[in-house]
Amino acid sequence: EYQFQKAKPLIDNYVNRAYRPIEKSIKDYLEGSRRKGQIYGKNLDSTGLFRRDCQYFSDKRNPEESLDCAVCVLVDESGSMSGSKIESAIIMSLVMQGLMRKIKVPCQISGHSTSWETVNVDVYQKFGENTPENILEMQAHGSNRDGLALRIVGKELELRPEKRKVLFLVCDGQPAHNNYGGDEAKADLQEYHRQL
Repeated sequence: EYQFQKAKPLIDNYVNRAYRPIEKSIKDYLEGSRRKGQIYGKNLDSTGLFRRDCQYFSDKRNPEESLDCAVCVLVDESGSMSGSKIESAIIMSLVMQGLMRKIKVPCQISGHSTSWETVNVDVYQKFGENTPENILEMQAHGSNRDGLALRIVGKELELRPEKRKVLFLVCDGQPAHNNYGGDEAKADLQEYHRQL
């Protein structure tokens, strides 16, 4: 079992490594920036006059108040995720939680499994909260129905006011439940994808 304080330096390192490549893009988006290499525009970019692709213009992107995005991470907590798989899923969830907090994007972290005929979706961190220690409570148990769990969490995400919504599924690619697996599970996930 993970102790958050022991894992924190590793998680912070991963968060910083993930943030570095996107830092400038986020800053430019929020503060506004000049986009060079445009095919048309009001401003002629003299540094692009020698381009052969006719992208001689630049324009100003207006600043934005926020990224206007919400993120949800759904982790498969079935028995097949035991050992290093669930440990990796926990680390990934903590990194995602830390990165989204750093860029001020609301993030929900959930896990799912089944018991008998019930699909259980446990919310370890709700949108707008900062509860990384709850994520450490994830554990591999039971079976899973990825399609139904995705629909449940996707519906919650759909109700968010943000314009952009991103849903990550962290799994081992082995959905299994009573009469649910293989081609049937694949078809279920493909159907959900078409509905998006």
